[in-house]
Amino acid sequence: MLESVFKGVLNISLYATVVAVAIMLIKVVCGKRLSPSFHYGIWFVFLLKLVIPFDIKSMFSLFTLFNQVAPVPVIDKVNTVLPPMTTGVLINPANQQPPILTPELAVPAHGLDLWNVAALIWVLGILVMFAVLLFSYIKTSRILKVTVEEPDDRRLALLEKCKSDLKMRSKASVCITRSFEIPFIFGFLKPVIILPERIYKNLTDERIIAILSHELMHIKRRDYVVNLILFLLKSVYWFNPVVWLSFAWLKNDGERACDSAVVKNYSSERRREYARALLDVASCVGERRPVVAVSSFAEGNLKARVKNVLTGRKYSYIASFAAGAVVIIAGTVLLTGAPTKSEDIRPGASITETQDEGAEAEVISLVENFGKKLQMVSLTAPRDYVNKSIQENYGDLVSPELLSAWQKDLQDVPGRVVSSPWPDRIEILSIQKSSSEYDVKGEILEITSVEMQNGGVAAKRPIDLRVRKVENRWLITEVKLGAYEEANPREYQNPQYGFNFSLPESWQGNSIITATWEGLSLEGSQGEIVETGPLLSIRHPQWTAQNQRQDIPIMIFTRAQWNSLLREDFHIGAAPIGPSELAHNSKYVFALPARYNFAFPTGFEEVENILKNSPLQVYEPISSAITPEP
Repeated sequence: MLESVFKGVLNISLYATVVAVAIMLIKVVCGKRLSPSFHYGIWFVFLLKLVIPFDIKSMFSLFTLFNQVAPVPVIDKVNTVLPPMTTGVLINPANQQPPILTPELAVPAHGLDLWNVAALIWVLGILVMFAVLLFSYIKTSRILKVTVEEPDDRRLALLEKCKSDLKMRSKASVCITRSFEIPFIFGFLKPVIILPERIYKNLTDERIIAILSHELMHIKRRDYVVNLILFLLKSVYWFNPVVWLSFAWLKNDGERACDSAVVKNYSSERRREYARALLDVASCVGERRPVVAVSSFAEGNLKARVKNVLTGRKYSYIASFAAGAVVIIAGTVLLTGAPTKSEDIRPGASITETQDEGAEAEVISLVENFGKKLQMVSLTAPRDYVNKSIQENYGDLVSPELLSAWQKDLQDVPGRVVSSPWPDRIEILSIQKSSSEYDVKGEILEITSVEMQNGGVAAKRPIDLRVRKVENRWLITEVKLGAYEEANPREYQNPQYGFNFSLPESWQGNSIITATWEGLSLEGSQGEIVETGPLLSIRHPQWTAQNQRQDIPIMIFTRAQWNSLLREDFHIGAAPIGPSELAHNSKYVFALPARYNFAFPTGFEEVENILKNSPLQVYEPISSAITPEP
């Protein structure tokens, strides 16, 4: 549940980032031609995009351009599971059965769910943001309780004059404090103007009126409510730097808009007094600033604010109409979403056809989401855990009857059978409507870490699904699994010793070179060969005598030989370190020779990258009555 919420927030954040950048470009283009109120108001398109979890489809949407390039959301492309070690499995083409874990890996192999980790970090960030706000609010409130002075006649007279000038009936009050050095509004429900004692005693009445008028205008415009919304959104989207930058820009525009609203009808002399008040307050500001101020008189770009106040530019009705038109167009283009291909109504298409296409798109999305959940259900886990995992991952995608049947009998449940390969997705091959349901044919595509790195598919398994509407929701009501197809042709298999080796596509057509490794005695006649074993090298198809490339050498030891090597009963070659183990089954140990790439031939980097992805996978060798050695 938490993972789904976080994915939704992340998707909204990505789309809102595009909206923010578009708004910034609009503001730059419009510049001084439109009023500060426009520059402030257009940010509310961005706020709506962050708040609204859905959008109305429109052919005019900006995201239609992105939909044509990448119709699938970015988040859907992210692999949600960190792949585990890829040892211990084989797709057996002989009997078409799913792979079997070796005894050493016969435990549930669950990948690390990166989405859950990210979602928990996200929630932790929200809690930290709220904790900081609560702590700062309580601290500021306590300071004000003991330092606020009782109102005097001068303060009340100035406040009433400002209210009269602004035609306000608000019960807003003003308090004097010695604890802070900047005027600000405190409180979200009942805002109070806090005026520093130093400013109150040293500035003239005209400049005090300028300060109080500015703060009262914030209260009149309900900017304290906007700031509360900004904090809540910043807490939810704390991970997005564009949100922080946009909110800082929004608050700066808000201060300029507030200045313009206050001085709209001022004479030139009163405008100069207002600008001097801005400069006076800026010169008084020290380190004692409240963290939770709803607004502050000296916030924002001071130079731009003073210039805006002194200019006193009047905007015509045409400019106001243009500003409104720009906001409406921006809302239409930026707040709406791009229609999917199934939602694009073709000329001459009937309503029924359009509805069918929309339903088919929903069915495709349902099946694709189901395919992404397969890797989350480990069928080798204890039964109780499997039933819980089926409920959590498939519960919103399949019918209650099918879910109940799967929990009673796990035999036909699709999911993750082994550690590797794991099901990555369902590729839809065909979709057919019959009556009020859809029959979907597809393939479960399974991959290992090699395919995840280099592309391709390790195994395929046919799957047929039936989808119908249950209580006004499309749900999967029936699933049939087919037999596994043959293993990846780019996978070298060796049933004699019980291992296979996954290779990238560029290695298709490789050859196998067979040689022998030699173990030399460390005691008695040093240099005497006391042990030998097979050395198999996978050779790149482009290898030639004139242009030699790096092989992938695999040394094969019996368990007894490997234990003897670890006891230093013999050594291999002149290297000071021995071979490094790649994997083992009950009979053999597979190892990489020390300094196998000492000459750095062509392709050694590619071989290193292949080996980093644990491409060697083991199973029990095909032989009669194998008895595991110690």
